[in-house]
Amino acid sequence: MNIPLLKNGIVRTPVVMQMQATECGAACLTSILAHFGYWIELRELSQKMAINRDGANLLQIKSTALTFNLKAQGKMATKRQLRKLKPPFIAHWDKNHFVVVEGFHRGKIHINNPAVGRQVISTDELDRHYSGICLMLEPDTDFEPHGKKPSSTRQLLALFQGNQQTALIIAGYALLMTIPGLTLAAALKSFVDDILIQQTNTWILPLILLLVLAAVLNAIFIYQQNRYLLKLETKLTARISGNFFMHLMKLPMQYFNQRSAGDLMSRLASCHNISALLAGPFSLAFAHMISAAVYAAVMFSMDVKLTLAALAITFLNIALVWSTQNLRSEKSAAMLSHQATLAGVSVSALHAAETLKATGSESDFITHQWMREEIQAINASQIMGRTSQYLNTAPGLAHTISIACILGFGSALIIGSNLSIGILLGFQTLMGQFANSIQSVISLSAGIQQSTADLQRFNDVTEVDIDTRNHIPEPTTPDRLSGTLNVDQLAFRYTENSPWVLQNIHFSVAPGERVALVGGSGSGKSTLARILLGLEQPDRGCITIGDRNLADIDNATLSASIASVDQDIFLFEGSISNNLTLWDSSLPMQTVIQAAKDACIHDDIIRRPGGYQAHIAERGANFSGGQCQRLEIARALTRNPSVLILDEATAALDALTERRIDNNLRKRAISCLIIAHRLSTIKDCDQILVLDNGTLVERGSHDQLMALNGHYAALVKSQ
Repeated sequence: MNIPLLKNGIVRTPVVMQMQATECGAACLTSILAHFGYWIELRELSQKMAINRDGANLLQIKSTALTFNLKAQGKMATKRQLRKLKPPFIAHWDKNHFVVVEGFHRGKIHINNPAVGRQVISTDELDRHYSGICLMLEPDTDFEPHGKKPSSTRQLLALFQGNQQTALIIAGYALLMTIPGLTLAAALKSFVDDILIQQTNTWILPLILLLVLAAVLNAIFIYQQNRYLLKLETKLTARISGNFFMHLMKLPMQYFNQRSAGDLMSRLASCHNISALLAGPFSLAFAHMISAAVYAAVMFSMDVKLTLAALAITFLNIALVWSTQNLRSEKSAAMLSHQATLAGVSVSALHAAETLKATGSESDFITHQWMREEIQAINASQIMGRTSQYLNTAPGLAHTISIACILGFGSALIIGSNLSIGILLGFQTLMGQFANSIQSVISLSAGIQQSTADLQRFNDVTEVDIDTRNHIPEPTTPDRLSGTLNVDQLAFRYTENSPWVLQNIHFSVAPGERVALVGGSGSGKSTLARILLGLEQPDRGCITIGDRNLADIDNATLSASIASVDQDIFLFEGSISNNLTLWDSSLPMQTVIQAAKDACIHDDIIRRPGGYQAHIAERGANFSGGQCQRLEIARALTRNPSVLILDEATAALDALTERRIDNNLRKRAISCLIIAHRLSTIKDCDQILVLDNGTLVERGSHDQLMALNGHYAALVKSQ
């Protein structure tokens, strides 16, 4: 087993950055497993640990560690006792976080923090953060290493597939660009040795014309190469970002529930970073290596000793870059993590702008929430900047030293009459071209190091399995199932270790029947609605729509048969027509108009300039709350569904408008499942289901349930 040796009591565990706050425990265990030689993706380990919305506790981490044949022992340890424990181990941090302790040295504590990366902290900071509990981990006798360290280069090559021909064209132009470089070196050698020293002026005009021709050719080659590079970047960006976003939108709803909008937006930025790397340094790497090989061959023909000296310094430069690759990737990962958190907070603030202004909390939010994340993001960016400046200084210094060495060594050869001045200057010119090509390859290495964090965030989306319903083939013409809905012994919880949200739910809805779902806050009403829409998968039980199992229904058929309107209204910026049809040009305009009439919003639409082509501002800012709610109802009705789920869908409407919409829905004979806190709106439903703590406790008509004088009666009386 290849385990890194202790140095001054410190071990170096791989940095594994958490993708969300709840993954800190899984990230710590992933890091320690990798330290012992077992490489596993954080995403895979998180699924195995069954992390819920509150994260994982120490017992879950211990149980998961045991499945990998690690010895795991939880300990209560004071700060003094902590120093005697053998690293690496996991420590509980800030009451709700986990870090990997890598050791103690000179009064400092070295930790691997999945939220920010590697840190060195003081004993005072340890007192403030350490919660007094840790988990000791070491390989058992049955432990076996597994897998290998992920390679960013292999993944970049995979993403570059299909563009080899363009890369060869770019490399061809790079090879052609060596001709002007070689011409310049030859001209310089001839100018010094033949014209200045031999005082032969017959070559002056031809040399000048040759240099002008070389410059023109070089400009043409550069222009053509840049043209292909621009095409390549456009193609890669469109393909990678398009595939990424398509995959993202097909992921299960649970994925979106666990990540903020700002965080997901930062993943799109990572796509652009990856595309820029592939279309720039990555695609040019082969071209620069060819150029470097040509220059090196000519340099060898000029003088072997000088060339060997130049190559030795170049290899030292490359070794220096490779030795610092982990440092650069760690700092980049920490910076991206903080920037993603800041983006999430910023998006949340924009969505809650009205609330913040109404409560006068703008300054408090900026001071206590946004500014804190901004400072952390700036600090991480500065650390990354300082690291890059430090590492980027080394190649330039090495190049300067190489020039000095070549000049000194070459001068000695000239004095010994083993080399001419012209050859030395020509060699120096070629060496500059060679160094530029090698520096570009070295820059690619640095770019790959920094791209590791971008690739991790990219993979956190692309390697997640899409919603199983997307694998079901869709018919050419989607079926519209009947309005019969059956739920049999349904049970649901978010993860294997979380409590049950719904248990033993069973009911039926006949075509055209109206069923109300009521209960206190947190009783599971909206969760049940999401399950019926296919947004969550039940752990047990069966749901059928018409005569088909919900799990076997394709997306097109499901969306044609069941629709919903919930309390979170969202309207896109664009025309009213596009918002109602969701860009489905196959929907007849008469169908759209009838849906708007049934939702009692048609008259409001035609009063606006442009009618159905009138503009809707983002999130419906130029419409009232009631109008937005009616537009949502109209959107649901455009597809004429057989089942309609209304989750507080009429909360913003007056009683008269609500009654008119209700009558219109009855005329359509749609099966309705109505979730409402305002119980006066569901008294005339055919059936009322009462949920309490995820269990169906009562069912019947309004009069029957009032006669029971149970949960439903208590809810009615409380209003």
